[in-house]
Amino acid sequence: MTSSSRAWLYGKLLVTLLAQKLIRIGRNISPSGYILSVRGAVQSVARI
Repeated sequence: MTSSSRAWLYGKLLVTLLAQKLIRIGRNISPSGYILSVRGAVQSVARI
């Protein structure tokens, strides 16, 4: 593997990991600024 293809692959991996991190953070924040409890929401739906 050449160094340019290795750098491209590492760059793609970095972008993917950053995107996953942002998605994970975004799921826990509501638009009004309050942090939502994902586990509480799942448990309340399961009880119904």
